[in-house]
Amino acid sequence: MDDIAGQMAEFFRDNARQITYEGRTIKAVPAGTQWHDIESVKGAFGVMSSARDYICKAADFPPGSEPKPKDVIEDRGTHWKVYNLASEECWRPLGNESTGLIRIHVRK
Repeated sequence: MDDIAGQMAEFFRDNARQITYEGRTIKAVPAGTQWHDIESVKGAFGVMSSARDYICKAADFPPGSEPKPKDVIEDRGTHWKVYNLASEECWRPLGNESTGLIRIHVRK
């Protein structure tokens, strides 16, 4: 394991907390700062949404069960929905494959 992968694994081990992903309990780290966006919907009042990422172990998503849009994460009573970010998939490996971690885009 390279040095970066080792540091990422240590960070995950020290900071991960339990979340519920589609009814399964797994460990994850909220990534980055939650941000808010106000969108106008058909010229009506603005709708506020929040977005962030979660870092999870790739092993928690074996082939065929990878994260997909509209999956739901529950974290400390807050529900987040998985979504595709711009032209990206809703998840991607974090760093190189040796980290064993993925980053999942979510919003509420």
